[in-house]
This record gives sequence, structure tokens and C-alpha cells, in this order.
Amino acid sequence: MDQGGPTRPARPAPRHALAELLDPATYRAAAYVLLSVPAGTLVAALLTASVLVGVLSLPVLIGALFLIGALWLVVGLGDAQRALMGILGVRFAPTGAALRSGGLLGWLGATLGDPATYRTLLFHVIQLPLGLICWVVLAALLAAVVLGLGAPVWLMDKSVPLVWNEWTLEPGPGAVAGLMLTGAGALIVTAGVVNLMGRMWTRLGAALLARDPAEAARREVIALRRAAGRVALGDD
Repeated sequence: MDQGGPTRPARPAPRHALAELLDPATYRAAAYVLLSVPAGTLVAALLTASVLVGVLSLPVLIGALFLIGALWLVVGLGDAQRALMGILGVRFAPTGAALRSGGLLGWLGATLGDPATYRTLLFHVIQLPLGLICWVVLAALLAAVVLGLGAPVWLMDKSVPLVWNEWTLEPGPGAVAGLMLTGAGALIVTAGVVNLMGRMWTRLGAALLARDPAEAARREVIALRRAAGRVALGDD
């Protein structure tokens, strides 16, 4: 039964060492990890700027508008985050229509009273630092891959001697082959780590970006009751 949460595609477990390296989900996860930092930077910049401007301009009475705009950004950017999760194969149930009764104050009350607002804000807050950690880990792994697989290029180049303390090293074919095997192993490990990051982001998005179906249903019932009340009173 669909409970209104995200659906995640089921993938068979890898059966051999190269399975994750050949798995399309690995490259989808890599794409999401690459986008997580610029997306997190943009979200952090927009929210920080709107909140700072709002707080600093409160004495001139326009700060409240910026703070309301920051709240709107939290919700709107949350929808963008849900769309971005589609790269990982995560699909969220369509959200219901927003509660329109009460105008701006009604929207403020409904948004501030919605637990999904605070879960979405938490996702915005942790996206950038977590994305940076993923970038640092992947950069270290990719450096090992490049150094290992590129060993024939930088070790066999006699114009650039390899010096250790006072010794000049001349690696033989065995050392080069060993480094290449190390680079190949690092490549397989990198694919596994990327897949693990993809599962981490999938679980995080499913936990923080999914809307509470019970809360959404309750809000829809309230909207219907208010609409029925206006009709009964002859307001519409």
C-alpha cells in the first residue's frame, strides 16, 4: 500500500568484484554526489542571505518579508531537493494542494506547523557539509586510482627522478605492475564507496524529505471543512 512516502527501486545484490563498477546506479550516485556540493552551496547561500537580511532589516519593518521569503525558500527548495533525488531513483508521492484559506497568515501557520518543514530544513543544513565530506573521500580515492594506474607514465619517465631522502629510486617493472594493481583495486573500492554514498543519500532523503501522509490528510480535511463552512454561511 502506498503510504505517501518515497519509493526506491530494488537492485539485485552484486555477484562479482566488478559488479558495482559496472552498475549504472554507481554513476547515478556519483552524479548526485558531484551535484550535492554546488546544490548545497546554493541552498545555504540563499537561506543565509535571506535570513541575515531579514534579521538586519527588522527595525525598518521589511525584515519580516525577508523572513517569510526565507520560509518560502525552505519549502520551495525542498521541492527542488526532491526532484534532485530522482537522480538516485527516489520518487516521492505527489504533494497535495497547499492550504489556501486564511491567506498569508494561514499559509504561515500551516507551514510552521508542518513537521515536514523542519525535516526539510535539516536536510538543507546538513547537505553541504556532508557533500564536502563525500568530495574529500572521493578525491583521496581517485588520487590513489590515478597514481596507481598512471604509474607507467610517472615512474618510467627518466627526466623526472624519484628521490627518497638521499636516494634516487629506479623502480622496476614489478613495482610498476604492483602500483597498477593497487590503482585497479582502488578503482573497485571507489565504486563501492560511491554506491555506499548513494545508499546513504537515498536513506537520508527518504527520511527527511518525505512528507507525513497523515499530516497531509489532516490538512486536506481541515481545508474541506473550512470550505464547507464558507459555503454554508453564504460567503462563496
